[in-house]
Amino acid sequence: MGAAAGSWRRRWRNLRQNPIYLREKGAYGNPNPFYDYLRRYSPLVVLGALLLGICAGYVNPAFLLGDERFFLLWCLICLPNVALTCLTWIGVVMAPALTAPTISLELSRGTWDILRLTPQSATTIILAKMLGALSRLPIWRVMAVLSILQAAVLFCGMALLQVGPLGFLFALSIVLRPWSEILFAGVLGMACSGWLRSATLALAAAYGGVLLLKVVNGFFLWLSLGLLLEMESSSLASTVVLGPVLLYVALAVSLFSLLIRHADKIAYN
Repeated sequence: MGAAAGSWRRRWRNLRQNPIYLREKGAYGNPNPFYDYLRRYSPLVVLGALLLGICAGYVNPAFLLGDERFFLLWCLICLPNVALTCLTWIGVVMAPALTAPTISLELSRGTWDILRLTPQSATTIILAKMLGALSRLPIWRVMAVLSILQAAVLFCGMALLQVGPLGFLFALSIVLRPWSEILFAGVLGMACSGWLRSATLALAAAYGGVLLLKVVNGFFLWLSLGLLLEMESSSLASTVVLGPVLLYVALAVSLFSLLIRHADKIAYN
């Protein structure tokens, strides 16, 4: 176990020293003019995310109780949820702008073939470009702190209520939902960049896919599916919460795998 952890740390350290990662991170040059352009409007993005996050807090049952005895409960549950919702919307909006132009710009500049001639594998190149691009988002540390706080509150609540493993899985899915959405948005942008040579078209396709799944992969889809399968109330609740996270992760892994397989063909098109 220790050797495996050490191996992953070594790979992560090597990846962070990769010139492709550093360039996408913005250590030198101007790798992504699309993101720089969108960042000019970031105050509007933050304002919209804040409004959506507040709306999410208002529908939390702890807030609707309206009793000062539940103020601490609201601070511990609702406020992290509001903040995470804001950060999730910021990440979902900005992630495609970071990843969708990455390969398309290399193709338009004629530098993708040069990258493929280096000793680095297609997996390393794509990982370095995607993680380097996403590292420019200034939300990760705050998201990690809020997720840890939210997880601690939820797990303590589940322990006090003496729920079974299904309850802890339910809580874990709530914590992982923001991360899975941003991960999907980033991977979808990379996939569109690999299949579409136009950076503008790749960006538009990525936003269209993110918006479509945001609308479809929600409460009503999984509730309808659970009712159609005639699930019990506990299984139905788990499906409604777990379903969106699993779908986001499954689609992100599938798209990334397809992009790796397609990477070898890009150079010959």
